[in-house]
Amino acid sequence: PYTTLFRSGSYRFKGSGNINSPTTVPIRIRTSRETNIYLNNVYIVADLVPALDIQTYNIVNIYLENNNFLETQNSNSYESALKMEFSLPTIYSQNNNGSLTVSSTSGTGIRIGSGSLTINGGSVTASSTSGTGIKSNSLTIEDGSVKASSTLGTGIESGSLTINGGSVTASSAN
Repeated sequence: PYTTLFRSGSYRFKGSGNINSPTTVPIRIRTSRETNIYLNNVYIVADLVPALDIQTYNIVNIYLENNNFLETQNSNSYESALKMEFSLPTIYSQNNNGSLTVSSTSGTGIRIGSGSLTINGGSVTASSTSGTGIKSNSLTIEDGSVKASSTLGTGIESGSLTINGGSVTASSAN
């Protein structure tokens, strides 16, 4: 059920921005070199799998243009909405105008398997009903606004958290 891309380089995804008409085909990217991903008004709702699954042993640059939504909604899947394995991802937004809203019913909103996440601009909101908002071995926030929350789990779970700028809110109702 995935659209799978295997080449490194740059990928541009442009959606309609209409939350009443989301794309239901998740995206999987498997590369071995630096990859640039541009999200522009993307809204993906996945069932049982991550909405965006990036598997690479290299640098991943995610550029936010306008408002973007990634959602995994099956309560039995325990899957993350944005899953990045073995990578060193950085999320950017020119002039802090872009946003990314990520949610998972029972998994993690944003999960970095073995790597570190850097957020360098924009508005990033990650939530889970019973999992974790953001989970990463190392999380660095350079700029932008980051909100991570969970109803039953934790807002942020990280071995190392560095905040050099921007704002961060992490919360759990439990």
